[in-house]
Amino acid sequence: MNRTNGIAGWILFVLFLACTYQQFLIAETLVLASILIFVPAVMKLTSHSYRNGKEPFLKKAVIGLYPFAAAAATLAFLFDSVYFASGWFLYTGLLALYGFRRLAERGFANIEETSIDAGFMYLVLGGFWFTAYVGEFEIMNFGPLILLLTAVHFHYSAFLLPIFNGLLGRRLTSFRRVYACVTWILLLSPLVIAAGISFSRQLEFVSVFLYTASLYVYGFLVLKTPFSRRIAKMLVGFSSFILLLTIFFSLIYSFGVLRQQATFTIENMIWIHGLVNAAGVIVPALVGWSLEKPAAAYSFYGLPLSEIKGSGNIGERFLEKENLVSEANCTGLVDQIADFYSVDFKGTDPLIKDFYEQTENYQLYAQVTWKGWFRPFLAIYSFFSKRMGQLYLPQHAEWEEMTGELKGVDSKQDGREKVRAWVRCNQRGEAIFLALYSKHSYQNETYMNVALPLPFASMTGILKPYGTKNGGLLLTSKRRKDGWGDEGIYLNKLRLPLEESFDLSADGSQELSAVHRMWIVGLPFLTIDYIIRKKDRFKKA
Repeated sequence: MNRTNGIAGWILFVLFLACTYQQFLIAETLVLASILIFVPAVMKLTSHSYRNGKEPFLKKAVIGLYPFAAAAATLAFLFDSVYFASGWFLYTGLLALYGFRRLAERGFANIEETSIDAGFMYLVLGGFWFTAYVGEFEIMNFGPLILLLTAVHFHYSAFLLPIFNGLLGRRLTSFRRVYACVTWILLLSPLVIAAGISFSRQLEFVSVFLYTASLYVYGFLVLKTPFSRRIAKMLVGFSSFILLLTIFFSLIYSFGVLRQQATFTIENMIWIHGLVNAAGVIVPALVGWSLEKPAAAYSFYGLPLSEIKGSGNIGERFLEKENLVSEANCTGLVDQIADFYSVDFKGTDPLIKDFYEQTENYQLYAQVTWKGWFRPFLAIYSFFSKRMGQLYLPQHAEWEEMTGELKGVDSKQDGREKVRAWVRCNQRGEAIFLALYSKHSYQNETYMNVALPLPFASMTGILKPYGTKNGGLLLTSKRRKDGWGDEGIYLNKLRLPLEESFDLSADGSQELSAVHRMWIVGLPFLTIDYIIRKKDRFKKA
């Protein structure tokens, strides 16, 4: 289908040139070249699939609807029709949603993929300015040419360069911090430059200067990046060289605007910064990257998440009400701790092993501590969590007994393997939380996969296990500093800015202690301390 879209785009582009050769407008042609040729090309380069081979719905939508959107954009120029232009605008909105969906499912950690996502999200601004030009909208006293050139800007610099930068990041193995800095400048510059053009010449010049500097560093990184094919590196390198030449003219132009003594006219810049960029920057880069075909460093999409969602109240009888209980006999949160082969568990304390495999034999005391900055929100949190019957934690910091019960769960309805539920209540018999435990493996690593049903949703914590000193065990959703993994907290398929860790240790006295910590956007807000003993040994302190 991507190949079909590319052919359709070329056919429409040739038809457009044939219909407009007598009144040729270079800026309109540049916009349409991006729409009809470059958009389907980068979609093919950056498309992704789930781990099970299925195609994301939004991916199928943007591919399937492209021919109609491309035809609408072509007809918009041919007939000066704002209605046809709106069709392209709506399609760019779908592409922006596609980019946002990729970002939301993966999170911000992978900077090169974020760069690609940003390119797709910026294109909706190109669709807006395209529609504004065709419809002759009155925006801040901008003339038609400025509206058109703004559309060019968001169909090229704001759309294609972030995507090329993302493809470069997929290959780059060194200078990662420099690359991250350059990437953020590239991603923020289109908005800052647009604001400068609209409101401040000084801001425009400074933003163009920083943007230019970042592109020169980008050119340096191209030279330092290993390619699998020499011709691909030559093409991408040639593209970056031409870009550095044309962007220097942009800086000269911006400086002239600042001094109110323009060195070049806008018409000059259309040819220098427009046509030369399209032919000398975009085309070689697309051919080079098409030959190189850089793949993402990790498949972030299609994680095995629970399909069980709640309705109103969850509570301790949720499984029975929804007919989710299975006859499977579960005595522990896991069948055997040795299944988590990504960590060397030979040194793990036997009591920790026994707790996870024979959880029903243990009793817990817990002390909940909320950070001071979060306390103003506690009343609202407690109100909703109590009525929801899920995640209902006390506001006080006193030690409190927690009772627990393990139940088998219908794995077919859940969608994961060997699922079991751990229902915990406080000493007053009120439901604290119901968690559905499972595990999954990917690339020779096994994760603990814990889902919490919520009203009309499911929140899943994917925890990576680590061995710690003296036979302890750490389970954490925090992303590792080197490499990639599945760890994270997800609401349905959207990665949340939440992190948690569960640090379990034994002191040699037949007693376990654990600390559960949680962060939101990097800020700690909750700590739960646990004392864990076998039921026949447990005595309230």
